[in-house]
Amino acid sequence: MLWRNSGIIEEFFDINPIENLGVHIHHRDMKTVEVPVKGRPAKADFRIRNLIDRSHELARTHKRDLYVDNPEFLVYHWSGEAAAFSPNTGELSAAEDTRINIGDHNARVDIGGAYPFVAGMPSKQNGFSYDPGNWAEDYAYFLDHSPAEVHVHERIVGEFHWMLEEARFFQYPESQRKLGRLARDLCELGVKPNFKIVNERCRMILSE
Repeated sequence: MLWRNSGIIEEFFDINPIENLGVHIHHRDMKTVEVPVKGRPAKADFRIRNLIDRSHELARTHKRDLYVDNPEFLVYHWSGEAAAFSPNTGELSAAEDTRINIGDHNARVDIGGAYPFVAGMPSKQNGFSYDPGNWAEDYAYFLDHSPAEVHVHERIVGEFHWMLEEARFFQYPESQRKLGRLARDLCELGVKPNFKIVNERCRMILSE
């Protein structure tokens, strides 16, 4: 949030309402909003202006778009497909004609193309498993082969271009996915979230 001496807040890209100084503000695509300013406002220097301009450029060019697999994810925050949001690339990414774009919400900056070193991931070379060591080897390799791109004249501010789920198989074990589908079905049937009922159904599935 940037304040100018004129009492103007400018160039917001957030579309969510906020509360500021007791005044309710609803931003829309970089519109200028006048609000009362108390005290001495801060001014954006050249460095901050450059970062703001870069952020707006990434939003306008859809470089930080975030995707979900299907409408079910929007309801349950889990669809049975990807373990989280749909990866932009990789073996678990949803097809472009079915995934849903929910807008400029990602931290990842897209530069086009999949993670170029995926074939060298330890879990691809030596086999995948759910143990912490297997995950740690993949993560160490991933960090070594995808360093953050720090902006010129910055020390820590920068961009990264891939996420671990684009390089490593990122999915819950089938036993957990089965329980997730059961919990979803119970909700669709109108069963209230009752621990005893859910526990009994889970035990029944696990005993099969």
